[in-house]
Amino acid sequence: MSAVLSVAVMSLAGHAASAQTPKGFDIKVLGSIDLGPEIDGMAGRVLRMSYVTVAPSGGLAAHSHDGRPEIIYVVQGILTEERNGGPAIDHKPGDVLVMKTGITHALSNHSAEPAIFISAPIAKQ
Repeated sequence: MSAVLSVAVMSLAGHAASAQTPKGFDIKVLGSIDLGPEIDGMAGRVLRMSYVTVAPSGGLAAHSHDGRPEIIYVVQGILTEERNGGPAIDHKPGDVLVMKTGITHALSNHSAEPAIFISAPIAKQ
């Protein structure tokens, strides 16, 4: 696994207790900012933007966003989300998902075509 993919997987997967390798995810980090020098109290955190392709049948198990806010913009395909134990919601191109403290969710692609999204989390370095 490349260093870039490894860093991005940890960003998506969350804390060590829930760190899992996403199935069928191709993650390209587009840019990253070390927030420590930018904002007081943000040492050890980065703002990262990634281009993520989820293959058909791909998915990421439920994980918490406590202390790890993230915004996702769906570019192509259908990205299915199960949030806080609720029903599955299909997100389509142009949809925005906002995750913050108190949100636990899983992501998957149940369609026959790739799902693509832009991810912008604040993550631990």
